[in-house]
Amino acid sequence: MSQTIYIIKCIQCKSEFNQGNSYRRICEICVKDRCLKRNQTYKAKKKLQKVLKPDFYEKQCPACDCIFKTKMLNKQFCTERCVRRYKTFPTQLINVENNIIRIERKIEQANIEYEEKIIKLEKKLDSINFELESQRIVYEKKLEFLRSRK
Repeated sequence: MSQTIYIIKCIQCKSEFNQGNSYRRICEICVKDRCLKRNQTYKAKKKLQKVLKPDFYEKQCPACDCIFKTKMLNKQFCTERCVRRYKTFPTQLINVENNIIRIERKIEQANIEYEEKIIKLEKKLDSINFELESQRIVYEKKLEFLRSRK
């Protein structure tokens, strides 16, 4: 294969170069220069991105009152769980109030129930104590009688 020689002028620097069998219109020196310039601009942009760090905002979560950092200015909640908790807060409040009322009723009912049981137990204890005390008195009398017989 023979290589043809076509000497043309570069469209950028106007210097002569061998085009050969290609359709190039720019010499290799200009191609390298363009590549170097592109690399320099890319590096400069990259350097700026490294220097400019993102802003962090400190926000307070309305659901759990914790302070968290975020890059987004309009973020309100620290987690997805807090979002759900905040949305269901009114129903949670109603449920908690109902639970408190229900537990208070159970406490009152248990107190009434156990008061009745305590009254019954006191009566039973009094009757048992009375019987045992009467038996003790009888046995003491027997003991005195037996000692006096000696």
